[in-house]
This record gives sequence, C-alpha cells and structure tokens, in this order.
Amino acid sequence: MKKTLLAIGIVAALFSCKKDDEVTVLEATDLTGTATLAGKITHEDPTSADDKYLAGAVVTVRVTNAALYPNSNNAQGTETYSATSDANGNYSVAVTVNQEGSAVTVSYSNVNVTENDGDVHAYSKGNWNTTLYAGVRTNNNVQYDKDKLTEATNVPVETAIVRGNIKIRHYVQQTSGGTIFNLEDVILANHPVKLTYDEDPTTFVERVYTTTTDADGNYSFTIDAADDKFNLDDDFEVMIADYDATQDTIMFDNTIITGEAGVFDDRTNTGSIDGGEIENNRDLTYSFFTVD
Repeated sequence: MKKTLLAIGIVAALFSCKKDDEVTVLEATDLTGTATLAGKITHEDPTSADDKYLAGAVVTVRVTNAALYPNSNNAQGTETYSATSDANGNYSVAVTVNQEGSAVTVSYSNVNVTENDGDVHAYSKGNWNTTLYAGVRTNNNVQYDKDKLTEATNVPVETAIVRGNIKIRHYVQQTSGGTIFNLEDVILANHPVKLTYDEDPTTFVERVYTTTTDADGNYSFTIDAADDKFNLDDDFEVMIADYDATQDTIMFDNTIITGEAGVFDDRTNTGSIDGGEIENNRDLTYSFFTVD
C-alpha cells in the first residue's frame, strides 16, 4: 500500500512540475493609453456622381497583443475595437494602444445601398494599416468604392459546405505506469461551433450559423451562398469561443484525472466560399490555456 501511494505521489509531482513549465500567463507590464481613430465615410452617388454620406459602415480596428504589450510575457491574441458610421457618415473608435504607439489594422465592412431606382449597390473599402498613438486623435476620411451592382431579387441562392474538426489539448500518459505525460490534442465532442458569413445572398447582411460537434469532434455547416459572379462578400469565420474547463490528464487506460480549472482561449479559422463550393479541414484546437 505504501509503495502504491508513493508511486501516485511521484506521478502527481511530475504532472504538477510539467504544468508549471507548460502554462504561461500574460504578464502585461507595458504602459498603455487610448488613441482615437475618427473620420467621415462617403460614397459616390451612381446617378448624380455627388458624394453622399454612408451610414451603417462598421469600422473595426485590430491590434495584436504583441503590438500592445511588446515587452510583456506571452503577448498572444488580438484586441478588437469597432464603431458604426452615423447618418452623416461620421465614426469614432477609441483604441487601447501602447504608450509609444501600436501598429493596427483597420477594416471597413461592406455596405449595401438601395438607390431610388430600386437597384442595390454594394460598396466596399480595403483594409488600412497604420500606427496609432496614445492621446492622439487620427482623422481618416474614407470614400467607399462601388465594386458590384445587383438586384436583390435576381441573386439565386445556392448552398456551400464548411467542415472541420475540433480538439482540445490535454496531458496524455505515454505508457502504462509510465511517468511521461505529453500535451496532445484530443477529440472534443458535443461542443458548440459558430460560423459567420459576411453576406447572405437573400438579406445581403451578415448571417450567423451555429452547430455542435459530433462524437468524433467533427462539425459541418451548410450555408446559403451565391455564385461568384454576383460578387457578394463571401468571407466566413469559424469560431470556438473562450472555454471554461479543466486541463486534464488522460491515463494510458483512458481514465481521466481532472486538472486545474481555467480558460482555453477562443480559436478562429477564416476563409471565403461561394455557392456550390466545399471547404474541408477547417480544424480548430483549444491549445492556449490559462489557469484560474
């Protein structure tokens, strides 16, 4: 009996030491402040060629934690800030940046405008990379480009399929009675998955789909999409949200020892897809874990 308790103690000690070595928590030591990105969004009227204010455009600013905390430990992931243009095309986004400035990526959502003749004109603008500084207001007026023209009733709806697999990272005993435990990706069954499609071919706005993984960790989405010739915004994002869980140990005989509680960070997989297409292997793994 004493020998058994001693063996369990040795395994637990090795497991505890390995976790201390593997798990790293973000230690934000850099000074930060708030920057402001503001401006006016317009588009050219297709009939009069006059500039018109564009309302409802979402301006999104993304700053990586590496740019936000360049001197901090384990600065992974991205922070996102957004605002929507008002009836006069004005927008203003408050962004947390490093005190010395942070490189950011600014993206502008597509906007569909129904003109007086009933036609739907779709306007877009490419991403903009810049540097924002704490305490400084940066003005950036944007004129959207008209890159497509469709009538809402004339876009046939087709289907597209996005598939993948979801896993989670746990410790796994390598041999029966052994003392070596490696981090491995294992199947995560019955777990929620979300897909966001940028432009639904019926409503011409963003659409969100949800599903759960099967017993083998697989998921599949069948979504409404249009043929590529209609030039709709065909980008998608598959996401698994932050997951409150424990990082466990799976023994060689498949018994599970519950680990410490914490959070697995969200994961995303992005791409583009049009009607009639299939995207496979859009896999995601919960790999970054922070102990509570």
